[in-house]
Amino acid sequence: MRVRLDARPSLTLRSSLGYAPYAAGLYTNNRFGTEWLVILGAALCGISAGVFWMAEAAIAIAYPEPWNRGKALGFWLTFRVSGQILGGAINLGLNTDRDQAGKVSYTVFLVFIALQCLGPVVALCLTPPDEVERRDGKKVDLSILNDPWFEIKQTTRLFFTKKFLLIVLFIGQAVFAEAVFFTYLSLWFTVRARALGSFLSGIVAVVGGNLLGYWLDRTRVPLKIRARSSFWTIVTLQGAWWIWATILVTIYDRTQPTHDWSSSGFGPGFAVFLFLLLGFQLNYLFLYFIIQNLSESKEEIIRYSALLRGTESAWQAVSYGLEAVPVMAHVGGVYLNFALWGLAIVPAWLVLRHFGATGESDSGESLYSAPNVQDGDVGRLNEASNGTTKGIN
Repeated sequence: MRVRLDARPSLTLRSSLGYAPYAAGLYTNNRFGTEWLVILGAALCGISAGVFWMAEAAIAIAYPEPWNRGKALGFWLTFRVSGQILGGAINLGLNTDRDQAGKVSYTVFLVFIALQCLGPVVALCLTPPDEVERRDGKKVDLSILNDPWFEIKQTTRLFFTKKFLLIVLFIGQAVFAEAVFFTYLSLWFTVRARALGSFLSGIVAVVGGNLLGYWLDRTRVPLKIRARSSFWTIVTLQGAWWIWATILVTIYDRTQPTHDWSSSGFGPGFAVFLFLLLGFQLNYLFLYFIIQNLSESKEEIIRYSALLRGTESAWQAVSYGLEAVPVMAHVGGVYLNFALWGLAIVPAWLVLRHFGATGESDSGESLYSAPNVQDGDVGRLNEASNGTTKGIN
């Protein structure tokens, strides 16, 4: 049995059944107080977005040449947050006079609904995998030769391998943060300050993500150095930002401020939001670097992508649920995420320390580096892409 992952239907499904109904629910809730459409829209969004998340991750990893994947991941995440930048600009433009706490203008949601309805048309413009032309001459093959039940068993087996279980906490500390810092922004800042945050956060994410992708693609730097330097830079900065956030939310819980960009305490509180969002973006891109180096075949790329997105969704479901509890929204979310960060470092390091540690080309090296490609090198590159990650099972 041969199952093909066709990107266009997957993206169309997400675009047509996902965010537009959910945004419509948010609009009716904002304007009329209606709740049922928010719940229905959230359910539709969750079902269709799950298909999309698996598809986009596999495409971002499998479409580009091995030595261009860091840059391609940076571009992919840039395109993702470009919508955030556009939405933030619209949000800011429609709410510049709202210097108090409260709701955004319902007009914002109308613009978002219109943009999201264009998604199916844009998705149909994506090149199918079998028509992609890569510089190394290798075909993009996202097909799976086995039946669905076999794939379920193989994906489940991968989840329970030591090397994936060791990064589950690292995935958690990375994606748990999204609910935390957006709740932080909504609690302690005015409407227009929040709109400014949604706009600037996209720009920060684009810059940070592309810089990390550029570094991960430096073929003259050994994989071992790229992996370890990126890991320790990210976790060190993340720890510093969580310390900063912990101090601030402890103070805010006592003083109950509402910061506007014209108020005296705006700078430190707003800056930590941007830094936490930057950390989220860096962690997010680095997680794909990790699973690419764990993958030992093209089939495992798809399976690991599905596991990453599924694990990410589970952590985010927990985080958004907890942030609905007042004490967690005010201080508990930051405290818990700080603790997750501390607990995740050692297990993740036990996996990362094996990347590039052997003298031979491994999965991660072949995915992220190659010399200047000549016609005679194609066979060697294709052969190298089948290497394995050594030292941990």
